[in-house]
Amino acid sequence: MGSSSEKKATRESQILLKRINERKRSAITARSLLRKGHGLFGRIFVFFISILIVVLLLIKFDVPGYFKVSSINIIGAGNFVNYNDVLSIVDNAVSEKYIFLIDCAPLAENIRKSFLGAKNVVVERDYPNSIRVVVEERVPIAVVYNSGDENFLIDSEGFVLGVVESGVFDLPKIKYEGPVMVGTFLEKDVIPVSIEIIEFAEKENLKISSMSFKPASAHLFVGKDTEVFMVYDKDIEKSLRTIKALVKKSDVEGKILKRIDLRYDKVIVLYD
Repeated sequence: MGSSSEKKATRESQILLKRINERKRSAITARSLLRKGHGLFGRIFVFFISILIVVLLLIKFDVPGYFKVSSINIIGAGNFVNYNDVLSIVDNAVSEKYIFLIDCAPLAENIRKSFLGAKNVVVERDYPNSIRVVVEERVPIAVVYNSGDENFLIDSEGFVLGVVESGVFDLPKIKYEGPVMVGTFLEKDVIPVSIEIIEFAEKENLKISSMSFKPASAHLFVGKDTEVFMVYDKDIEKSLRTIKALVKKSDVEGKILKRIDLRYDKVIVLYD
């Protein structure tokens, strides 16, 4: 009997100790969780306090205002693109805006479309608060005239830049059969290869004083008033190299070259 009672008491004691240990572990776990919770809350509290301090400092010292666009720098406009008009467009687009909110590409495209005298436009952010606009204006390469008395400047794309007095620019003259209006493009079919001739002539240092065009041929005056006829269905570059070689040869030999005709299979050359 005694032995059975002792076993029962021992079993009850073990159960009691087990419950006590479980309660201790639960208390320890609860305290640990509470400490962890306090640590997380503390970190969140410090984070929000830091954010608040930063915001207050930004407001106090007006840091956002430092990035508001306050100046506009326009480069390259003035001859065929009105400087003040470009400035007005840019100012309306960026006034009272933060520099990092400016979308440069659409603004550049708007300027380019508004001023056909601009061949290319680039808009850039110049931190912290300035906008830079670089305008590449069209460059006149020839003077166009027709049956009227007016002379017009054109660029390499046939864009009519404006009216010019005769003799102001030392540029090749192109006789153009058709209407000429400032701010428009000449039809490419009316002056075929004219721009190609001018650009190549400039590269090869071949002076062209005037040009006129017919449906099948071009009529040029090069060098010292040498008259040249050439057709479009031949290699223009090869023809121009032939012209340059003949002009150079006449200068070396001291001859006066009056005419070069490249319209036929054989080159016809006439000296004075």
